[in-house]
Amino acid sequence: MILFGLRDYLSVRKRALISEMALRFDVDEDALRAMLAHWERKGRVRRIEPGSGVCGGCCGCAKSAPEVYEWVERH
Repeated sequence: MILFGLRDYLSVRKRALISEMALRFDVDEDALRAMLAHWERKGRVRRIEPGSGVCGGCCGCAKSAPEVYEWVERH
């Protein structure tokens, strides 16, 4: 099932672009967002907002910044 494959993929990679995940699982980005929302509700995934400074990028995000999701470890 893609939902659990997505969980495993993100838990290993820690962060991924939605476009990368869509290619990896051969799924439309909108369908993928719905699956990611499941893990967000469970507190396991979060969307990294452009300009938040945690994406590891250049800190100059534009409106067209890539959509990044991150796995949240439980402590």
